[in-house]
Amino acid sequence: MLNKPRGYVCTNADPHAPRKAVDLIRLDSPVRLFSAGRLDKESEGMILFSNDGDYVAQLTHPRHEILKTYLVRVVRELTSAELERIRAGIREDGELLRVVSIDPLGKCRYRIVLNEGKKREIRRLTAAVGAATLELRRVRIGGLELGDLPEGAFRELSPEEVALTLTPHC
Repeated sequence: MLNKPRGYVCTNADPHAPRKAVDLIRLDSPVRLFSAGRLDKESEGMILFSNDGDYVAQLTHPRHEILKTYLVRVVRELTSAELERIRAGIREDGELLRVVSIDPLGKCRYRIVLNEGKKREIRRLTAAVGAATLELRRVRIGGLELGDLPEGAFRELSPEEVALTLTPHC
């Protein structure tokens, strides 16, 4: 588990990317790691890496409905009508964007839960109601929370924690 800082990309495919999240991971022996999902360059928080392709597929394939929780700050407070529109789902470019839940946490701050995570889905949803996303931090995958892992730090998961990540509903 890595607490990805802003400014890092989650791809291994771009050899010219100056700051790759995987480069923050230090292991005793060299192994090829794959990110289980992604966070865009401007986002931060929990990202899981593994050398087990089956595990990565379980975490990322929509049919498994693994919940991912984000703390989000937008440019302005959303109205109740805008919250309902996001909850109902928004169609953009032929793709249905939808949340499992969105809950206000305070002025301009929200907890958003997804079970799929399409490319830049949260940013696209908030933009569709006219409120740009300023901060986006993933704090939970399945039943496992990021906790107090420092920004830029990585730690290996215990077998029990790996099982928690595969808990579809938390």
